[in-house]
Amino acid sequence: NKPNVEPKRPPRPIHITPLCKLTPILNNTVSVKWAADYGKGWVVGIWLVEKLSSDQLLERLTSKGKRNADFTRELIKTKLTDDEDGIATTNLKVTVSCPLGKMRMSMPCRPTTCDHLQCFDASLFLMMNEKKPTWTCPVCDSAAKYDDLMIDGYFEEVIKSSELPEEENEIILNQDGSWNPVPKDEEEERKRKEKEEEEKKNAVVLDLSDDDDDAPAAPKPAADAEAAPPPPPAEDLPVLPPPTPAEIECIDIE
Repeated sequence: NKPNVEPKRPPRPIHITPLCKLTPILNNTVSVKWAADYGKGWVVGIWLVEKLSSDQLLERLTSKGKRNADFTRELIKTKLTDDEDGIATTNLKVTVSCPLGKMRMSMPCRPTTCDHLQCFDASLFLMMNEKKPTWTCPVCDSAAKYDDLMIDGYFEEVIKSSELPEEENEIILNQDGSWNPVPKDEEEERKRKEKEEEEKKNAVVLDLSDDDDDAPAAPKPAADAEAAPPPPPAEDLPVLPPPTPAEIECIDIE
């Protein structure tokens, strides 16, 4: 197998039940062949197991109980307090939508081995692993075994709360362990619109087109307009008599 490439034959258990003869009369023999590779040891095992569906696994997960909301609340306080560098974080934005399905979670859970606050939907996670078992946390890509999964009571309360709008999937975690929906900052939106209108008023528009006919004529200076008085009306001009015709002299050359 090439590095960083999904193997053609993943190391998953092989289901050999259809190949077995389920009768006490006949014996079943398993033959194993492998390529010679010196310096490595190999182990082969056969387990009698019961295959469970995702619904059965979800039922077992819910019957196991949930993580207390106070545990997550204390974890939020710990993460938002001063760290070693002296930098304090007053709040933290997280989402209640599942990173797998991009929809609001109905049963938020996360492994007990992970230290992040972001959860994922347990039902969708189990269904995906039923088809392709990877058992990897979709948030941090670390191992997420079934036995380590627990439903988070804090985020379950958030999802069921009437304070969370239906169209909003992001919340803000406060330093005291409480939460609030992401506010719609109308004041900031109003200031942004006013700034855009002010920039439009102060903007200088330049016409870079080559068509001179469409360009408006530049106004004449006021001084030239005052220097050239308007012509007098036609009725005030004096009427001159027509010129007299010139005399023509004819000479007979005979």
